[in-house]
Amino acid sequence: MAHPRFCATAAAVAVAATLAAAPQSAAEAKQPCEPEIKVLERIGGVPFGDGVADFGRGGLTVGRSGDQATYWLGTEGHPVPPGDGTGTLSVQSSTLTAVNGNDVMTGKDWTIDGGTRSYTYRLGDPAVTWLPAPTTDSWDATDVHAEDINDRGQVVGYDGLARKAYVWRNGGMVRELTPPAGVTNAEAHAVNNKGAIVGRGQALAGDGTPSGWVLLLWPSGGGPADILGPTGYGQPDIDERGRVVATMPPDATTGLRKAVLWDRQYTAGAVEVDGLAAFAGSGSFRGISPSSRLVAGTAFNPADPGRASQAQVWPGHGPVLALPPLEPGTPSQATAASDNGSVGGYAEQWGVDHPVIWTCALEQGYRPE
Repeated sequence: MAHPRFCATAAAVAVAATLAAAPQSAAEAKQPCEPEIKVLERIGGVPFGDGVADFGRGGLTVGRSGDQATYWLGTEGHPVPPGDGTGTLSVQSSTLTAVNGNDVMTGKDWTIDGGTRSYTYRLGDPAVTWLPAPTTDSWDATDVHAEDINDRGQVVGYDGLARKAYVWRNGGMVRELTPPAGVTNAEAHAVNNKGAIVGRGQALAGDGTPSGWVLLLWPSGGGPADILGPTGYGQPDIDERGRVVATMPPDATTGLRKAVLWDRQYTAGAVEVDGLAAFAGSGSFRGISPSSRLVAGTAFNPADPGRASQAQVWPGHGPVLALPPLEPGTPSQATAASDNGSVGGYAEQWGVDHPVIWTCALEQGYRPE
């Protein structure tokens, strides 16, 4: 069902008030659930560009649907309200990237002039709040990417024109995240409630040119970034205890990728997690739950392009498990994990991408042939 642009109506405001009055407790997060693939409502007009990016409280989730920034209350989809430019001629596509425990979301638009602009949006507000761009090009286009927000309202991301990472708060830029010496093109991708930030940057080769990507950690105390190790495909994530999940660069011979975990003793290096044998062990980690160690990712084998990618889940120990697709042999990806055991992402059915939530994800997990 198509929704009007004015979705921040009395109903949305009422839901926001209800969420504010009844924050989710740890006991509520652990209540029994029924294992299912919950298909969320699509609101965009194109058959692609769908997925759950993050979980909020009380049934609030965020991401994109039909290549349009979307939040869901339960399974009902809503676009962000007027003011963000979504749906106008200047915007090609948009997404919500994260939501915090206070119902504040981060999002971004890709515009037809080749730029990217980012914003925050609080559930129930009449409009978004734009994040200032540190740099513009000669056409006044921006390239600001807001990637995550914590409960303190700290938004982390990067400016693709300045090639630097930043922190915004209350609608203003408050900090530039300096990379270590020998690293350029810094990006910030995730922040926990203590203020620890993970991202990536490009190491400088001997001739001073950017080379391979490395994983960066800015500590919660505000000190300089540390290099954890090499990284590659996708974006890293960090939980409340400082555990970091990411994906290694492809093997130079096979092209296979390894999903990895850095525990808080970062000096011990990354732990490579054995992936699904059906995909030659290749895959990625994209999201980790705040406190329960649950990890969401995707299995894929570049050497077997005929096999569709498949969402996967890992409990923080033991084997990685595949999550069932909506239709056998069709692609799926998992990108977000919740403390209540749910995993979010997308799954294809009949040639159309659908934003989905695998509830009780570990109970649905299996080892494919």
